[in-house]
Amino acid sequence: MKNKNFLWIALLIFSALIEPVVGANTLRYNRKIKFQNTDYLNNNFKFKNLNNYSVHSQNKGNNYFELQSYLNSFLKKFIVSLENDTSKIDQNTINPINIESVMQTKIGSKIIAEGEVKVRTKSAFLVSDKVTYDEKLKLLTINGNILFKTETQFLKAKTIEYNFKEKKGFILEAYGTTSFKTLSDIFKNSENILDEDFNKDLTITKVNLDNISNLDLSATFLDDDFLEPESEFKNGSISINLNSFNKIRFISKKIEINDNIWSAKKLSLTNDPFNKPQLVVKNRNFKLIINDNAQKIRSKWSTLVLDDKLHVPLGPLWINNYKNSNFRWGARYDKQDNDGIYIFRNFDTFELGKNKDTTLELKTIFNIQRAFKGKTKSYPLVNESILSERIEQDTKFLDYFGLGSSLKSNIGNWKYLLEAQTNTLDPEKLDSAIKIESFLMKNLYQYETFDSSDSGDFNLFGVYRDKTFNGSLGEIIVHSAYGGRFKVKKEKFNKNDSKTTNISFGFGKYESPSRVDSSNLIKRNRFDFKINQTNNFFIWKPSVENYIYKDHKYSPTVITPGLTFLTSAGLDIFRYDDNSKQVIYEIKAGPRLVLGDFKRNYFDYTELSLYPRFKFNRGESPFSFDQVVDKKVIEFNATQHLFSALAVNFKGEFNIDDQVVDDDKFINPIISLSWNRRAYNIALDYNFDTQEGGLKFKIYSFNFDGFGREFEN
Repeated sequence: MKNKNFLWIALLIFSALIEPVVGANTLRYNRKIKFQNTDYLNNNFKFKNLNNYSVHSQNKGNNYFELQSYLNSFLKKFIVSLENDTSKIDQNTINPINIESVMQTKIGSKIIAEGEVKVRTKSAFLVSDKVTYDEKLKLLTINGNILFKTETQFLKAKTIEYNFKEKKGFILEAYGTTSFKTLSDIFKNSENILDEDFNKDLTITKVNLDNISNLDLSATFLDDDFLEPESEFKNGSISINLNSFNKIRFISKKIEINDNIWSAKKLSLTNDPFNKPQLVVKNRNFKLIINDNAQKIRSKWSTLVLDDKLHVPLGPLWINNYKNSNFRWGARYDKQDNDGIYIFRNFDTFELGKNKDTTLELKTIFNIQRAFKGKTKSYPLVNESILSERIEQDTKFLDYFGLGSSLKSNIGNWKYLLEAQTNTLDPEKLDSAIKIESFLMKNLYQYETFDSSDSGDFNLFGVYRDKTFNGSLGEIIVHSAYGGRFKVKKEKFNKNDSKTTNISFGFGKYESPSRVDSSNLIKRNRFDFKINQTNNFFIWKPSVENYIYKDHKYSPTVITPGLTFLTSAGLDIFRYDDNSKQVIYEIKAGPRLVLGDFKRNYFDYTELSLYPRFKFNRGESPFSFDQVVDKKVIEFNATQHLFSALAVNFKGEFNIDDQVVDDDKFINPIISLSWNRRAYNIALDYNFDTQEGGLKFKIYSFNFDGFGREFEN
């Protein structure tokens, strides 16, 4: 036992206290893997959303600021044309450049184009008042009312100067629109001829939310899970994924150019298409670095500014290709497992393997409220059953610390995920503290059209001490489980209704408390088959705008008022190796009403959904975690805009079974207060059943046409 304890404590303390110096410099931060929905146990588990588990493109030439590469290429082609040296032009990659101006002269070594200067390639266009190039010094100077654009990039400046010999220069009064998406091949011929009219480009139009890539900053501690794949961010941490920005606007008084490094003492970014932007990230000592076609963004200090009122320090930014930047510290509240408030520190992600397709993430935890009280009520007594009642006891020094980790990898066409966490480093408590989840997943097929989708997935799973929630029975521990599952999902959409069908079957071995005696752990093999179909019928759906405009102050999307009616029917069949069986039929139906546009300052958005749900069963489960309960409930979700950007939401289930006492009528009730803006959202949640709460913060990404005008730096 002593050897076992020593190994546990040595491993966990080493992992918890390791400083990520190596990870920050040589094992570079990476978050390439998202997650997908794996319904690996049953509907009573708090399933993780793993539907988007995929690997981002492995093309190492992808960049953040496309504008830098476009402009560099454009200027090089420009100089080749000014020198009239066509031998330097690679006809396979670079298009010849056209230069027009009112006057073109050459004085000594200087070539001067002045008056309505227009410089064009097939993929880029620049206008200015004057261009001067010194052939001897290799110095290019562009002055006055500079406007530069490609199909997706835009730069406005007062002066651009660049010395091709020293590879140094600067841009004065820079404003632009760029993308953090995948870099297009800038040397390919564009099929579209760029319009010379910049005036219409200065107006931003056709704005809509880029649903695929929202940027999330999270300080949430609502859900008990250590990682929350559904939102693509870590619970309780502040993380920023600039890769997910589709378009972003920036402004700076001066940008210095030193070979492949662009830097600015001050540079501001905003995701908001409209002025005055609701959200700005202000950066000091900002650097954009290109090395071997890979880009890095660095800032000495960054501050998040909300509505020009609230300033949130973010600290230094360190961002690499296709990698999130995790801000180190966070806080969370969990009364049951951590005795209240705890703080934690995120480490840089370690890249492992020859192809760096395996990542390891670490998080250390300090149980601050537990340390302050000197008591804990999160564990049973030592040598007692893990199902025994949690007893208040004195804390040990190692109870103040915890550890979380996540390992993700690609194994051929399979995706592997291993997550583990513990809320103490005391080896005597690890059996009742550590939680482990493991998945091996593969997408077998996926088809999509404009009005339908069809996918099939297979996964293997294994869990240890997974906390589940089974309605009015509350939280139940599945001590261990492993097995496999195949799942099919079909979706169909049209103007008047939508239909979703889910079919799955799985087999696994489970160890969990008995339904008859909750203090007794039992093991059973279980086979299950599930089928569910959900239909949404649009009863009333008025026509709405296709895009958002500046008056959409409180929502990133166009609100669609209307009345829909949902119907859902499901069948679950369970078979156990002790000859127990359970068949569950579920029917759910009800309306969802949305009123308002969420534009005006008072009571301009109301959402209400009421879904009566009935379950009928034959047979019983040997377990409590999948035993049918709450056979007659009403699922409800109500949101009301109050004033300004403030809204309140209340959701949960209400048990209408006469045999249930009044104290147990409400199931999993959650209340949320949210501050809703076009560019961001802040929500404060509290779950009355689990006594957990937290703060969620989201920043949105937009698609839009045009480039807009300068905003305040």
